[in-house]
Amino acid sequence: MNKHNATTLASAFVLALGISGAGWLFGSVSGATASQPTTPTQRIAHFDMLDVLESEIARNVQFRDAREAEIERIRGRGEAISNDLGAIQQEIAQIRQTVATMTADNPEFPPLQQRFEALQNEYQVKLNELREFEATGLRELDELAAAQARETYERIVRAGVRVAQDRGYTHLVISRGNAPISERADNLNAVTQEILARLILIAPEGDNLTAAVRVDLGLPPTRDEEELEVQLDLTPGAPGGGG
Repeated sequence: MNKHNATTLASAFVLALGISGAGWLFGSVSGATASQPTTPTQRIAHFDMLDVLESEIARNVQFRDAREAEIERIRGRGEAISNDLGAIQQEIAQIRQTVATMTADNPEFPPLQQRFEALQNEYQVKLNELREFEATGLRELDELAAAQARETYERIVRAGVRVAQDRGYTHLVISRGNAPISERADNLNAVTQEILARLILIAPEGDNLTAAVRVDLGLPPTRDEEELEVQLDLTPGAPGGGG
């Protein structure tokens, strides 16, 4: 084989090797593109926070005792002020009855008149005190209930996240679903809260973790009528409640 032929064969071999190498390289790049990581599966669960919150607060004996003690304190102080007002009214009525038969020149009239005016001023002061105390007492009772709800909410959130993660969910949404708004919501604020509690209107029932969260917290899977009645009694103004 002459030198020219040898060079030609060597060039052809190198060229063939280059094409083969390029094909392997391009094939690797194409394969890498085809095997890009897939998007992780998103799984969304939901549960009724208000349902669990009401049950948790209702069964908490320490919370209930604290509320009842605060209600008794408010009621006791209010009754004491009311009794003072009643005593003042009674004395005012007695003075009116006494002076009704007196003449203006009666020496007993001036001191009775002064006492009458003093009692009227005292009555107004006591009445203002009662009104202020009622407003303050209701505010303090509301603050106590808010603190209890906040503490309970945080505990339920931890339980909900734990239950959802144990079942492989990536998202957990608080929602009451599309259930009708309860008749217990008898004012605009209550209805608004019920509306805001329904963030998801349609969702698979299999992704509803309400019962599982309740069980995780030591509650029965669902609320019964007896528990519902107990919760109704916690509403301010309800029989046996805070009103």
